[in-house]
Amino acid sequence: GVIEHAPRAAGQMLLALDFYLGPTPEIVVLGDPASADTAAVLGALRRRFLPNKVVACRAPGDKAHQSPALEGLFAGKEPADEKPVLYVCENFACRAPVFGKQAAVEALKPLLAKSTNEAGR
Repeated sequence: GVIEHAPRAAGQMLLALDFYLGPTPEIVVLGDPASADTAAVLGALRRRFLPNKVVACRAPGDKAHQSPALEGLFAGKEPADEKPVLYVCENFACRAPVFGKQAAVEALKPLLAKSTNEAGR
């Protein structure tokens, strides 16, 4: 009945269920999105199919654009000098941080390959 009366709501409900069932990787990028290296890391994420991901980016020292709702995600994560820092977290645990553009892009490859394999099933 829901699909007949509210097809858009039913589709959104299925998306929410998929998100809930997971996996839902949380990817934190610390670095200025205007810098070429950080932009390249964010671009690598945007060019790949990785459903249900949460991506949060914060520029060091940017107090004006900080959402209190994301404080838990950024807690304990420290930026590097000028390099982007990448944290990949799942199930409330984060892998060791990865520093620099090349290392961050390489660290994303297994996660992106995993989602491609699961999508092909």
